[in-house]
Amino acid sequence: MHTDHLKGLTDQWDHGRIYTSETNAKLVVDKFPNLAQCVIGIKLNETKAVFLHPDQDKDLIQITIFDSNHCFGSVMFLL
Repeated sequence: MHTDHLKGLTDQWDHGRIYTSETNAKLVVDKFPNLAQCVIGIKLNETKAVFLHPDQDKDLIQITIFDSNHCFGSVMFLL
């Protein structure tokens, strides 16, 4: 949730889903309540299947996030 990583993110975000850690998902929704439907929190060390094109159920990938030990809520993605 560094502010330099939030550039362009507003309550009017309409560019698709945002995948992040559960911790960051809560922080994003606290800051931008209108984004509650598009912010997806993923549990650390668990794999989640995600469609790249959810409206078409097309191009399924798997995402696993790991703690990056950088700052609160920061993660690394394995796609």
